[in-house]
Amino acid sequence: MANEGGVMRKRFWVCSLLAIVLLASCMSYKKVTSPLVDEFRQRMLDHYSGIDHMEVMFAPTELQFVYTMKKQYQETETKEIYLDTRKFVTTPSVFNEVIEGQYFEAYKFAKKAREYPRISISFDIDGDKVSDYAYESVYDEKKGSGSEHEADGYSTWYYNNYNGELPIEVP
Repeated sequence: MANEGGVMRKRFWVCSLLAIVLLASCMSYKKVTSPLVDEFRQRMLDHYSGIDHMEVMFAPTELQFVYTMKKQYQETETKEIYLDTRKFVTTPSVFNEVIEGQYFEAYKFAKKAREYPRISISFDIDGDKVSDYAYESVYDEKKGSGSEHEADGYSTWYYNNYNGELPIEVP
């Protein structure tokens, strides 16, 4: 009887560890590898002295641009970085190569359902590897009756400061 308890305990721990590994692999980020993205990354690092590090990653429901800022950065600089990144990510070439190409290749379920990723442009301003705020957009597709079909893509953006308040729409 005592041995059965030990076997059950081992099974419990094995199942728990397996569940953790499976959940972690589902939410892992994948680095975006693209000549377009590499060129953009270098251009941003060269142009903005306040950027310490920049990453572009996929997750199952998201395309994320993460900027880690240096201690000495200008607050207006992050707004310019957001605007430049927004302009870049909404170009047809990036949409076709990165989202329609790589994202849908990596996440077949999204391709099948035509579920486009949320785009997040986030900023870590204190170096703790946690985003302090982000600008976010979802692919907005409106379907009307019959042949009416309107897609405005990633045209509406929101500022989220992660303080529990609702995100604010930004122009």
